[in-house]
Amino acid sequence: MSKIRNADDRKAWLATEDGLFFEGRSVGAEGQAAGELSFTTDMVGYQELLTDPQNEGKLLTFALTQVGNYGVNSEDVSSDTVTPSGVIVREICFEPSSWRSEESLPNYLKAKGVIAIDNIDTRMIIRHLRKTGPLNAVISTECKDKDTLIAAAQTEIKETTK
Repeated sequence: MSKIRNADDRKAWLATEDGLFFEGRSVGAEGQAAGELSFTTDMVGYQELLTDPQNEGKLLTFALTQVGNYGVNSEDVSSDTVTPSGVIVREICFEPSSWRSEESLPNYLKAKGVIAIDNIDTRMIIRHLRKTGPLNAVISTECKDKDTLIAAAQTEIKETTK
């Protein structure tokens, strides 16, 4: 995988309720986000998916190898809000190439307060989800302790089933 220029390579961590744990790079806002881990295999339309109300509160995993190539613009949104609580990608693009782009996807996610992580084996996550079914998970730029993050994902289960 090629190194994409990013001035502040910050770490982020992802943990699932059943014990998967990943270290990646923070490419969105700072903080912690929890929700149902979901995925999309769509090859285009990441901006529409990020603003689609059906993804409300989810941690959205993209199967596409690189996301953000054509940037973000104000015409291609489904709503004014980014609906997932977190975004998981294999590799994010910091320098979009489309003439329609108004800003990069990482800058857009930061501005919207969405936690995002890249350098993650998204194929492995998708295969795992296909075997297990829905799982809750946590993305954090604040905590790197595996057990703490797994416990947070498990706590998310209890809160959503009340």
